[in-house]
Amino acid sequence: MKVFNLQKMELAFQGSILLTLVFTSLFIFRPAVERLGVDARKILDSRRRLAGVLDAVGEAIIVADSKGVIVQANREALRVWGYAPEEMIGSDLRILMPPEYWEAHQRGLTRHTQTGVSHVIGRRLDMQGQRKDKSVFPLELFITEAKVGEGSLFIAALRDVTEKKRAEEERARLVTAITQAAESIVVTDCRGSIQYVNPAFEGITGYAREEVVGRNSNILKSGRQDDAFYKDLWDTISNGRTWSGRFINKKKNGDLFEEEASITPVKSPSGEIISYIAMKRDITREATLERQMRKTQKLEAIGLLAGGIAHDFNNLLTPIIGYTEMAIADLRDRGEVVESLREVLKASARAKDIVKQILAFGRERYGDRSPVMIHQVVKETLKLARVSIPSTIEIVEELDTSSGFALADLSQISQVVMNLCINAAYAMRENGGRMTVSVISFVTDKDFFWNHPSFTPGKYVQITVSDTGTGMDEKTLEHMFEPFFTTKPPGEGTGLGLSVIHGIVKSHGGDVSVYSELGQGSTFAVYLPRMKETVMEEKEQEEINPLPGGAGSILLVDDETSILSMSGKLLKQLGYKVTAMNLPREALELFRKSPDAFDAVVTDQTMPKMTGVELAAEIIKIRPGAPVALCTGFSDSVTKDKAREMGIREFVMKPFGTREFAEAMSRLTGSVSKEAGLRLPP
Repeated sequence: MKVFNLQKMELAFQGSILLTLVFTSLFIFRPAVERLGVDARKILDSRRRLAGVLDAVGEAIIVADSKGVIVQANREALRVWGYAPEEMIGSDLRILMPPEYWEAHQRGLTRHTQTGVSHVIGRRLDMQGQRKDKSVFPLELFITEAKVGEGSLFIAALRDVTEKKRAEEERARLVTAITQAAESIVVTDCRGSIQYVNPAFEGITGYAREEVVGRNSNILKSGRQDDAFYKDLWDTISNGRTWSGRFINKKKNGDLFEEEASITPVKSPSGEIISYIAMKRDITREATLERQMRKTQKLEAIGLLAGGIAHDFNNLLTPIIGYTEMAIADLRDRGEVVESLREVLKASARAKDIVKQILAFGRERYGDRSPVMIHQVVKETLKLARVSIPSTIEIVEELDTSSGFALADLSQISQVVMNLCINAAYAMRENGGRMTVSVISFVTDKDFFWNHPSFTPGKYVQITVSDTGTGMDEKTLEHMFEPFFTTKPPGEGTGLGLSVIHGIVKSHGGDVSVYSELGQGSTFAVYLPRMKETVMEEKEQEEINPLPGGAGSILLVDDETSILSMSGKLLKQLGYKVTAMNLPREALELFRKSPDAFDAVVTDQTMPKMTGVELAAEIIKIRPGAPVALCTGFSDSVTKDKAREMGIREFVMKPFGTREFAEAMSRLTGSVSKEAGLRLPP
C-alpha cells in the first residue's frame, strides 16, 4: 500500500500554485509589459518555458476567474478530465465536477465575493471530479486566491486519488478481517517480540493486548514441547520459509490448549526479513476427538486379533477340560492322580479366565450378565484388595447404597475395581498416600458431553478410584489403554490391565474417563449404565453331582478332531447314541437322507466351506423344528439371541465343562435319564 505524506503533498501543491501565479501574471499583464518596451518575443519564450514547467508538475493545475470560468489548465489536468485544451479553456468549472458540487461551489463563490470569507481557500479538500465521459472519481485539491487588478484568480492544484482510496479501502477491509477473525493472529519482530495481536488472541489466551505487546512470544510456552521442536521452527522461518505445525501452549490461567499454526516471514522490498506473522487456530477439541478416534480404531483392530486368538485357544481348552473331568470321574478312587488332574483343571480355569480377558478387551459380550448392586461388588472387592495394599496407603470408601443396579458380569466388574486399586497403590508405593473409592448415581449433562463426546446420554452408576500418587503426563494418558503399554519396569507388569478394563467397561455399554497431572495423582471414573428397575434374583446353589444323563440319537459335527472325539465320548457316557462327523457338507447329506434318524444335531460354528449357522439353517429347512445346538469358541457374527432367532435352541460357548454341556444336551433333547450318565466327585 502507498503511504501519502500530507505535508509533502501540500508543499508540492503550493509550489505548483506559485509557478501558476508567475505564469498567469505574465499572461494577464502582457500589455503592460509591452508598453514598458519589453521585447514581446522574450515574454512569449518565458511563457512557453513556464508552461513547460507546469506541464511537468505531477498534479493537475487549473486556474479560474471570479466567475468560475477556466482560464488555464496544464497537461495533467487535461489528461485527468479527458478534455482537449479548447474544450476546457473558457468553460465553466461545472464541466469538472458532479452537479451537486457545482451548486455548492456557486454558493461558496457568491459568499466569498460578498463577504471575503471562504471555507475552502488555503485548505486541502476531498471531493469528487467528473470526467468528460461523465465518470466520477475522488480527488484532493488545494486552492489559492490571487488578486489581479480589480478581480481575483483562483488557482487549484488537484490530484486523482482513486488508487489511494482503493488502497485505503483494501486496508480497512484487511483490518476488519483481522480484527473479526476467529483465528488468533500474532505479529512479532525478528527476535520474537510481540508487536500486534488481534482480539481472537485475547479471547483464546486470556491475555489482554497491552499485557503481551513488547513481550516475547515464549510467554505461551507450556513446556510440553522440547528445544528441538522450537529449533526446527526458528531454523525454518529464519531461512525465509513458512513453518506449519501444532503448539501445545498455556493460557494466562495455566490451562493448556492446542493450536494449529502457520508462521510466515514478512520481507522488505530488498528481501530482508523484518517480522513474522503467525495465524493460529485453537484445535483443542478437534485434537481430543482425533486422539479418541485413533485410540478407538487401534483398539478395534487389536480386538479383531484378540478374537481370533480366543477362538483357537478355546478350541484347545475344550478337550483339555472335558477329558480331564471325565478322567477324574473314572479315577475317583485314586487320590494322587485325581489331585494332579484337579491341578490341570485349575490351570485350565485360569487359561479360561485369560481368554475372557482377551474377549473383554475385544469388547465382545462374554459371560453371564445379571442385575448387580455395584456398591456391593466394590465393597467385597475392597476387602480382597486390602490384603495386598501396603499399610502406608489409606483406603477411603464412599459407597452410596442407593446408587442402583447395573446389568453386569459380577466377576468382570470385580476385576475392573481390583485392577484400578492395584494401579492406584502402585502410584503411591514410594511415599504412601490416600486412595478414595466411591460409587454414586450419575446423570450426564451438557457440560459432561463437552469433555466426553463419546459418551451416550443417560443414567449411570459411577465408580471412581482416586489416588494421591505420581500422576501421569500427557504422553502416558494418550497410550494408557493400549495393550502392552506400561510405565512399569520389566517384570512388574504386562501392560494389559488398563486395556482389559477398557474392554470390559465398553462391553457393558459403559465408558471410562481419566484425569491426571504429574505430581497431583490420578482419578479413574468408570460409568456403567444404570438399570431402570430390577429385582435381585437369588441363584440356587447347583448340585455338583450327578450330571444329567439322556437318551436319543445325536448328530455331532465339528472339524476339530480332538473336540469331536471328546464330545462324542462324553455324550455316550451320558447315555446318548452319537454319530460324529468332521465335515459339515457330508453331515448335511447324511441328515438329508435320514432326517428322522436323529433326535438332535450339535454343530460347531467355524468350519471349512460351511459354518454351523449355515448347516443349522439347512437342517431346519429339511426338518422344521429340528433341535439344533451351536457351539463356538468366538464369533462376532452370531450371538445367543441371534442364534435363537434363527431357530437354534442351544448356544454353548467354548471351552465348556461337562456339566454345562450335559445340561444343554438335556434341554435340547428334552429327555433326562433316571440314571445319572456321569458322576463327578465334589
